[in-house]
Order: sequence, then C-alpha cells, then structure tokens
Amino acid sequence: MLDLRRSERLRPKVRGEAAGDCPNPGRGWYRIYTFRLGESDEEGLRWLPFEPGERLALIRLDIGGLGADDFNKERLSFAERIFERFRTEEKDIILRILYDTEGRGMEREPSSLREVLAHMRVLGPVVEKYADAIFLCQGLFVGNWGEMHGSKFLAPAQIRELAATWREATGGSVRLALRRPCFCRMVSPEGEEPAKTGLYDDAIFGSKSHLGTFGEKPGETAGWEEAWRPEDELLYLKHSLTRVPCGGEALWQEAVGADERNGRSKKEAEETVRLLKSMGVTYLNCIHDARLLSRWKTLTWQGGESLYDYIGSHLGYRIFVRGVSAERGGRLRIFLENTGFAPMYDEAELKLTIEDAKGQRKTRGVAFDVCGLSGGASAKLDVAVRELSEPGIRVFLSMLRKKDGRPIRFANEGAEDLLLLAETAAGKKTGREAEDE
Repeated sequence: MLDLRRSERLRPKVRGEAAGDCPNPGRGWYRIYTFRLGESDEEGLRWLPFEPGERLALIRLDIGGLGADDFNKERLSFAERIFERFRTEEKDIILRILYDTEGRGMEREPSSLREVLAHMRVLGPVVEKYADAIFLCQGLFVGNWGEMHGSKFLAPAQIRELAATWREATGGSVRLALRRPCFCRMVSPEGEEPAKTGLYDDAIFGSKSHLGTFGEKPGETAGWEEAWRPEDELLYLKHSLTRVPCGGEALWQEAVGADERNGRSKKEAEETVRLLKSMGVTYLNCIHDARLLSRWKTLTWQGGESLYDYIGSHLGYRIFVRGVSAERGGRLRIFLENTGFAPMYDEAELKLTIEDAKGQRKTRGVAFDVCGLSGGASAKLDVAVRELSEPGIRVFLSMLRKKDGRPIRFANEGAEDLLLLAETAAGKKTGREAEDE
C-alpha cells in the first residue's frame, strides 16, 4: 500500500479563506417586502426589485381588517403566488403574518382570540404547502408590526394557545421564532424538552435590554415565564433555543453619545461582534436601522475590511476547508471549520467527486452532519479514497442543501460549486499521450 504521507504524491490544492461574503441559502442580509392580502397587486409582485446577492427575504403578509370569511379562494391564491414568486427566485422566506404595519396593533388586531385562531386555521394549510420555501415564521400574528408587543393577546395561556394552533394549522412544517425568550418558555414547560421555537430580536443593540427583549431579574430568582436579565437570557438562548435560527434587526442606541462612540471605536467593533456571536445571529435587516448600519461601515475590523462587511460575511454559517492531508490506507483527511456566527439549520449533504486521469468522474456521499458544526467550531473528516494510489487523480468536495438540492459554496478562495481539494502527481506518459500534447 502506498504511503502518501511519505511519497509526496498528493498535492493539496485548497486555498485560503476568501475575503467578503459567500452568498449561500439560509443566511445573510434580508430586506422587507410587504403585501396586503386584500389587494392582489399582480404588477407589483411581477416587478419586485430583488437583490441578486441576497438569499433571504422577509415577507410581511398584512391581513388587517379581514374576517375569517374574507379569506376567499382568490385571496388565498394570491398568497400562494407570493410564495411561489420568491421560491422561483430562490429567496428563502422569513414569513410574518400580521394585522398591523403602523404600530397600532391594539386597534387593528381582532377583538377576540377566537378570530385570530380562525385566521391561523385558514392560512396554515397554505403556508404548509410552501414549507420548503419558508425559512421560518416570525411571531403569532399579533402586536404592533406583528412583533408581539402592544397586543391584547400576550398572557401566557394565550401565547400557548396561539403557538399550538399555528403548529397544528401548519402541520408543524415550519420553524417558529418568537419575539422574546420568555415567550419561548411560555410554550415550553419547565423541566420538559424545549419546544422547537427560537428568538427573533428586532431591537439588537437598541438598549441593554434590547428595548424589552430581555428583562432585569436574575433567571435563578425570576419565574419561568418572566423576562430574565440579558446575561441569563443569552445563556438560555445558547443552550435551549438551538433549533431555530436567531436574527432580526440592529438598532441605534440613543443613550450612547457621539463623543463616547468616537472614543471607543475598536472596543465598539469588538463588542458588536462578540454579541452577534454569542446570540448566534444568522440573519439581519440590511436597511434598518440605517444609522447603525452606516456606523458599522465606518468602523474597521481586523484585516482592514469594514465592520459591516465582516458582519455580513459571517452571519449564519460559513464553512471553510482549512486543509487536507493524506493518511495511511488510502484515506484523505479533510479539516473543516465554521467561521460564521451560527450553525447551518437546513440539512446538507457532502459529496466527494473523484476525477481520473481521463476526466471521468465518480461521486459519492460523505457521512458527516454539517449542521452539528456550530459557529467557531471545527472538525476533521477521514474519507476513504482508494484512488489516491493512482496517478493524475483530482479530488473535489461539494455540499448541497438536502431539501432542494441547492449548492452551498465553501468559503475558500476561488470556490465554486465544486471545491478542488487535492490531486495526485501525473504518471509517466505513454508515447501517444506525449504526441497528443
């Protein structure tokens, strides 16, 4: 058996980590698209200004003023056409169904919880039909801007009934993110396996409590369904809310003055990245809050790029092949690292492609759970590649999202859908091959 570690036959071809973003499904910046279900704006839907580099989009589906009997076939069909339009453009949908887009939730949401539940039962099957295109659902219809504040329906028992009804209506087919960690605890009794819910935080950096996302009481003394102080909520987020992506909006903090900001630019950048990492942020609004986003563009991160660009390229997962080496017995060792803020949430499959000296290719799967690679974590894979003893072999690695087969690119320089890992030295050419050259 050829000992590749000593023969120098294997030539690693993996390049370093690329600068800038690596657009991939299920992560990154997003912008908001608002539709009113009572108004079928076909022209607006047809000519939506999509950004080619963005893989996520937040759809706000406004159902304010509609009664359960108003969800006729045409209106439900328009909702389907919205979802289909985004699916065709390969935009993963962050869905928020709401009654209010102006901060007047009390006024615009129904007078009874029963009516909200009826709306959920009508819309749930439509959402379930397009579950493959929906990254997650935010909220439970109620509150100002659908953000679960400024509502009549936020008592723990009401939150539980809303969440249970929505899960039943959608067949449990879509992830659910709630506006505060304490809402997640309301649907997960203490001591039981946490329900499959996560956090969407639309006030990241807005204040110490993220404008009410967190509370003030220590978790050890507060009630299970109360809001806890930030440090305790972040631990709860890290250990219990691990199955649904975290994201939202970053807000300008009014309490911090210009002089204070200018005197601590480096520390501000470090603290910003530290919090986004600790929260495991996968997605952020690229429009709001413009003041903070502009501030990030003026701050420099390590290596010289702007803080804004660094954050954008590290939202969610960022899978980097750090290197390869040959081992005894015709095995290839692959070193992976997730340099992003969060794990991958959609199942993916790794594939190894072997190309022989004649250009013929064979592809086979690699048994590894990429979703288990959390932000900042690394792993090594040992893969049997018996062909490494042959001359002129090229080895490639690729990754596909299981649910739709979309390619996921590695964060290596020059990476395309196939990443060249290594090749073996060419053998001695025959007379005919030499003549052909």
